[in-house]
Amino acid sequence: MRSQRNRPSRIFKINRRALTIALVLTLLFALIAVITPAATAQSNTVYAITEAGVFGTLNLTSGAFTELGNSGVTLAGLGAFGGAVYGGVDNGSTLYQVNLSNGNLTGIGAASFNYADFGSTTSSLYGTSFASNGHNLYSINAGNGSATLIGPIGLPACYCAMSSGGSTLYFASDTGSGSVLYSLNTTTGAATPIGNTGVNEIDSMIVTSGVLYANTVAGALYTLNTSTGTATFVANTRVDLWGMALPTFSVIHNFTGGQDGANPEAGVTLDRAGNLYGTASGGGIGLGTVYEVKNKPGWPFNPLYSFISGDGTYPESRVIFGPNGTLYGTTPATYLNGYFGTVFNLRPLPSVCKTVLCPWTETVLYTFQGGADGGIPAYGDLLFDQAGNIYGTTSSGGSGGNGVVYELIAEPGGGYKESVLYAFSGSDGSTPYSGVIFDDSSNLYGTTYEGGLGNGTVFELLYPGWAQECTLNNFRNGSDGGYLAAGLIFDQSGNLYGATTNAGKGGGGTVFELTQNAPCSWTLTTLYNFTGAASCGPWGTLLMDGNGNLYGTTKCDGANNKGNIWELTPSNGSWIYTSLYDFTGGDDGGNPISNVVMDKSGNLYGTASIGGTQGVGVVWELKKN
Repeated sequence: MRSQRNRPSRIFKINRRALTIALVLTLLFALIAVITPAATAQSNTVYAITEAGVFGTLNLTSGAFTELGNSGVTLAGLGAFGGAVYGGVDNGSTLYQVNLSNGNLTGIGAASFNYADFGSTTSSLYGTSFASNGHNLYSINAGNGSATLIGPIGLPACYCAMSSGGSTLYFASDTGSGSVLYSLNTTTGAATPIGNTGVNEIDSMIVTSGVLYANTVAGALYTLNTSTGTATFVANTRVDLWGMALPTFSVIHNFTGGQDGANPEAGVTLDRAGNLYGTASGGGIGLGTVYEVKNKPGWPFNPLYSFISGDGTYPESRVIFGPNGTLYGTTPATYLNGYFGTVFNLRPLPSVCKTVLCPWTETVLYTFQGGADGGIPAYGDLLFDQAGNIYGTTSSGGSGGNGVVYELIAEPGGGYKESVLYAFSGSDGSTPYSGVIFDDSSNLYGTTYEGGLGNGTVFELLYPGWAQECTLNNFRNGSDGGYLAAGLIFDQSGNLYGATTNAGKGGGGTVFELTQNAPCSWTLTTLYNFTGAASCGPWGTLLMDGNGNLYGTTKCDGANNKGNIWELTPSNGSWIYTSLYDFTGGDDGGNPISNVVMDKSGNLYGTASIGGTQGVGVVWELKKN
């Protein structure tokens, strides 16, 4: 049986004078500073390079090309993989990574052939070579530049271009009578004709936001119909571009460990304007922060609040918007009552803020005592009902010491009163890390990290009263998985989806579905088994989009054992798994504990708890391609 997750020993005697000085410095910082990351290409621009090696950005609306630098090296094309842009040298074997600020090139390694064309999909880099039978297609290792032969494309020598971005690899071939668009099979290399584009000599292509763009030698930008190949004019670029690319993954904030925060263990929340809100478990004056990242060029960062002591410390859950439009969250600890935590509310200043930064005001709604009322709320979101009452869980406390589900009841005169709805005994579950959700009948559902058979449970609390519990599944830490940190979500049919951090057939956790047979009777189906080590699976609650696709992160699975962002797509009764991005633990971050959120354009956002330029975590964006 696994013991409860070890928490760092954070309780120590506070020097009150030092705390006061640190608080003053925090307030001064909020008045005079703003933290912003390096500028990146905006949503209507991509990176591009000319035959002469001039690197810059291309505006896909106006066609304007803006130079960033000149390496003087001719590349056979550009491709994006994760957070970087690569290119294979034209008529040579070297793979380069391109510096997105100035176009400088860093050699990665050499392939076993000379590049004729270069491109990518969201999952791999590709290159082609000339051969006696035409072009051959290769997959390219972004880590060392080595190549693996896929197969012949089956097309003769031509004026050609290969696409970057998207899930489909496109190829344009012009043998003298106009460019014809093909799709390439990335398993065999075979080209399938789509249609004649109606334009001559396409020199570069990119898929972004689901649209295929093409530029010609004559310096004209088009969109291409991926069903017919037909080109539609967009703008004149007036430049011969040999490659276009746009990294899907980007870091939009590097935490410094200072007043902005450190080591975010929670994900982010989106408002209607696309601004991001989140918490960091460290930083500020050392006790954690709440922050905003504004949806503006450069993603300006605004520290909203630094925890100081009795108001809560080391937040592990994200903040969410309540019915009144202000932020609510929990902390697992305070210094006033030991290590038992708070529920808090943050709201902007009542008057119009006229400074660069606008810190918010915190109110503690409830302080847990660690006894029968519960203690140490962990990663779960808070939940509101229509009356404004708040629901959540604590990972310890309660009559059995195994955690509780609680309600904070809004009182007419203001404030909240806590009511314990259910205290876990151990056999019915223990140590709930996640929050709870309602069904249409006001029953509550959630998960526990431990308990049941020792490996975690899914539970239901029946309305009215929520005093009666049904254990919907006991996990055995075998092929079914075990140790649940993530919460639950419903689909439109009332099925439940969740994840385990541990075990499964691959050892790295699972994604599962629960389908109801009768009241308190549900059937578990494992949808996917992650390959990895113990406790490396998903810790954040899953996301389902309008098409029924599931998204999430793993903590330390993935190609580099530093976690990844993934998608599961339903297909004919099964699920297709795609790793959207594999963290390295370096500047891109690593060990994401967070959930993911999606904006109206289909872009994903979240956090990583370590890594980044300062080693203490990042906020990231993964663009839809």
